[in-house]
Amino acid sequence: MSKRRLKARGGRRAEGKPTRAPGAATRDAWAGRVLPYVAPAAMLVFAIALIAIDLGPHRIGGLDAETDFYGGYAPAAAALAQGRILTPQGTLPAVFGFVGPLYPAALALFGRWNGDYFHVAEGVSLVAALLVLALWGDLLRRRAGLVAGTIGVLLLAANPVLFRQGYGVTTDAMAVALQSLAVWLLLGRPERPAPIAAGAAAALAFLTRYTSVYLLPAGCLVIWLGGTGAPRRLNASLRFIAGFAALALPWVVFARLHGASVQFHQLLAFDVYGGPKGMPWDVFLAQVWPRFEHHPLAVFTADPAAVASRLFQNLVGHARLDALQLMGWPVAALAVAGLALLWARRPERALAPVVLCGAWAYLALVPAGHNERYALAVLPFYAALASTALVALLGLRPARVGQALCVVLALFAVSWSLRASIRLQQKVLVQQPLEVLDCATTLRTLAQPGDRVIARKPHLAWLAGLESTAYPASDDLVGLGASARESGARWLYVSVAEVLLRPQTAFLLDTTASVPGLTRRAVAVVPVRLSDALSWWRMGVLYEIGPELGQVPDWFANDTSRTLHLLRGSTATLPNAGQWLSRASVELMVGDTTAARAAWRVIARIDAPGAGRLLSRAGGDTLRAIARGRP
Repeated sequence: MSKRRLKARGGRRAEGKPTRAPGAATRDAWAGRVLPYVAPAAMLVFAIALIAIDLGPHRIGGLDAETDFYGGYAPAAAALAQGRILTPQGTLPAVFGFVGPLYPAALALFGRWNGDYFHVAEGVSLVAALLVLALWGDLLRRRAGLVAGTIGVLLLAANPVLFRQGYGVTTDAMAVALQSLAVWLLLGRPERPAPIAAGAAAALAFLTRYTSVYLLPAGCLVIWLGGTGAPRRLNASLRFIAGFAALALPWVVFARLHGASVQFHQLLAFDVYGGPKGMPWDVFLAQVWPRFEHHPLAVFTADPAAVASRLFQNLVGHARLDALQLMGWPVAALAVAGLALLWARRPERALAPVVLCGAWAYLALVPAGHNERYALAVLPFYAALASTALVALLGLRPARVGQALCVVLALFAVSWSLRASIRLQQKVLVQQPLEVLDCATTLRTLAQPGDRVIARKPHLAWLAGLESTAYPASDDLVGLGASARESGARWLYVSVAEVLLRPQTAFLLDTTASVPGLTRRAVAVVPVRLSDALSWWRMGVLYEIGPELGQVPDWFANDTSRTLHLLRGSTATLPNAGQWLSRASVELMVGDTTAARAAWRVIARIDAPGAGRLLSRAGGDTLRAIARGRP
């Protein structure tokens, strides 16, 4: 071949595609073969981990949001399974003022054969969480490419809050899944927009959690701005609204006619008139909420300045709390970078309609105090922004640097979230009220049809097949006895939850205290290991109530005896070295050196350095250390 022809061929090569480094084609081909399987593999691991928790350590709902399962969702599901939705008084149960009928209906559908609504609820949450991953992975893949979809799935699967709700017996995972379905139908297929189906999915989300109503204005706005690709925007908007109204409007009318109007204003009322004053939720419901329950506008007119101030604080502050409690700072930083890129660069604007929906989801939560569980609705949009920032790194030159940065930062963000998720799940599972299970077993054998049980939480009553009566607001035996007689309750359950609410009745956790009108039928002590590796226990006591309840015990007249019984009960709640030292001092005061030494050993486990200093100053004498450390 002549030199001229070689030169010409070299010139043509120079004018074509740039020459690739040796092995680059092999590396890119390998990435292309592997990347499509990363998201499915992450979803599989996610599902296996949730199943392991469902079948293993998660045995009972917690005392936080899962309380609503025992007091609202499960009873409503049981009624639906029997063909009833209204109470004997012809009204809807109170729970339907805060959530729609879809979640209880799902529990009834799958749990009607064996009545095991708890495991059905776990399964519903698991499927819903997987649906969130699948829908958002596909949405991001269609809008921003395979890399964005893969990163989005990884960030969501590693998120602590989403994983927590994946085995929780709450409406959250199901609501977010249906919200995701609505967004996917609206924006995931620009070539084939489906506004009616999207509106129907939005209605299903609304019928699960009423705050999902944000999808109605968000969807209309996105359609009107051309984000869905629908050629006739007005017609598409009307079809979206029609799809929503066809499912949601009949329920709204039915609920209104049967005494279950949507209580959008409860959380705002608490955030303005309860939370800032340090008022517990129970006290708010008893003392403040009746004023606003049937008068939503009164929330705004009672103190307009306070409402405006709180709304502004939430508008700004929720983003900071989302970063700290929902995402973690690595994902939050990436989300901020993604938002900046979306604003500044045209290639990333394919996700602009998605982010617009996310803005509405964020605004829908402003009227309530921050809760990472509520903020779960915004999490997929944050993940979309974070994936946008990471994908943008692939455009850096040289390409290998951009690819390396994308992989390293993605792995760092996922690893950070996974560590946070492990810590959160350990904390949640440790806090399970397992003591309720033991007491429920006893109560089922002793209770009679129609019995009622007084407890702060409805777990025990549901598990034993009884009706629950709220723990009275009074902090003494007289009020407790009056409440029992008024409600006709035959049983009383006392645990950490009750004692923390009414500390002056802590002696009810002391098994050495005798109280007229209360006969202990079960004492459950469940060992647990706290997050700091401290061995502790959870305790619950089941009493049968007699007619004498309300009479003051004889030992109340002796201040030392009364203090001792109170301390024995309060120290059974949380590991507080100061309380245990006070208890040890009183035990020593009454001459029970054995109990005083036992209390000292607990102090040494809770606060070893502090106990060591006291013991050193006492010359190694335990009893002298207790006496000197007496408050």
